Amino acid sequence: MQTRRYLVLSDIHSNATALWAVIRASFRTFHPHVVVVAGDIVGYGPDPRLVVRTLRRSVELLGATLVAVDGNHDREARDKDAPRRMHADAADCLVLNRQAMTSSDVAFLRGLPEWLTVGPFTVAHDPAGDHGYVLHPEDALEALAAVRTPHAIVGHTHWPGYFEARGGGIEDVSTFTFFEEGDEVTLDKTSRYVLNPGSVGQPRDGDPRASYLEVTETADGAVTVHARRAAYDVATTQIRMLLRGYPVDMAVRLSAGQ
Repeated sequence: MQTRRYLVLSDIHSNATALWAVIRASFRTFHPHVVVVAGDIVGYGPDPRLVVRTLRRSVELLGATLVAVDGNHDREARDKDAPRRMHADAADCLVLNRQAMTSSDVAFLRGLPEWLTVGPFTVAHDPAGDHGYVLHPEDALEALAAVRTPHAIVGHTHWPGYFEARGGGIEDVSTFTFFEEGDEVTLDKTSRYVLNPGSVGQPRDGDPRASYLEVTETADGAVTVHARRAAYDVATTQIRMLLRGYPVDMAVRLSAGQ
């Protein structure tokens, strides 16, 4: 097996400006073979069509393969019924996203699986189903028990970090370790990991910059994870949201990374 490089993203949430910043930064220096998206491509932000188009076309043009699963917002966005189990602002954003998307965009979302395997990872947005946040060691243990690969990649929390499981019991699983920009972790071959890249389009860890991971798998099976952030023009996204009628609070929170 040759070395494989994975650009790992999640929770883009229709923020095209943030996505473009990540793609520019990673393809300029890291040159990924595969772009992995752990769900919630749409929702919240103002640019669902641009985000879907970027993933469907630009990734391939840049010489990489797209591997993506759906998230709870993607599942809601492709459904004609009113959004469920969401607060009012999130539901309003989804309605506006739906109005902006074409039938081709919706078909793309409908074609996304809930789970998939890439390299040593199983990818799922919310492994326990809608709103199945992986927040605690018991959640990580449940996620790992459900997959056959050594490791898992999840999204949904908008927090970048990881769990490490050194055995099969709850006492063997670490608490969540937050990634700071520039952190490098080489995965222990005797452990299993649950990785979360954080959010591209709506970080919630107090840092407004887009969050993502660059993962390298070498020929001998060693896996190294680098935590990255990409600054983008937050104000541009906020202005587009306000001009297009998105809730003010959803735009304001982007500045604080909340």
